[in-house]
Amino acid sequence: MKRSYEKMIGQTFGKLTVLAVNRISPKHTTLTCECSCEAGKITKPRASKVRSGHTRSCGCFAAERARRGNVKHGLTRNYRVSTPYYLWHNAKMRAKKKGIPFDILATDIAVPEKCPVLDIPLKVVPNGAGGRDCSPTLDRLKPSAGYVRGNVAVMSYRANRIKSDSDPDELRRVADWLEAELKK
Repeated sequence: MKRSYEKMIGQTFGKLTVLAVNRISPKHTTLTCECSCEAGKITKPRASKVRSGHTRSCGCFAAERARRGNVKHGLTRNYRVSTPYYLWHNAKMRAKKKGIPFDILATDIAVPEKCPVLDIPLKVVPNGAGGRDCSPTLDRLKPSAGYVRGNVAVMSYRANRIKSDSDPDELRRVADWLEAELKK
């Protein structure tokens, strides 16, 4: 198990760069990473937390958020929902529930500034405030293939809803029909 984690050495996860991977003690199987943070601190979080994207800094993210205000339980609503970790976590739960393949990591998910389909800014708004259409979602390009590398893309909730479980031919037929109807 340690060998798979040793591949992390030299990689950057959030603000952390992995310097070494070690066992807590010879008797334990739990691994820790010795990491250097962009804030200049050395930290030793669990290797699994770093690899999954759950731990992304030495704690400077939390301090930054506290200085800005708008903090609830250590995380702002926008931060919690919009990070790749939460998109990853929710996708993992959906895959488990539906019994479909899942092999992506939180670090595989990059949230763009704009939806690649509709070219609208991606942002997260609190529940009930409207604007859900612009929230980032993780889409399976081929729904039956599951959440696997090469089969996922981040797009707006609206684009994902339009695509839903349609195939390209169905979407073309709907677009052709709509264009014909609007020309009448």
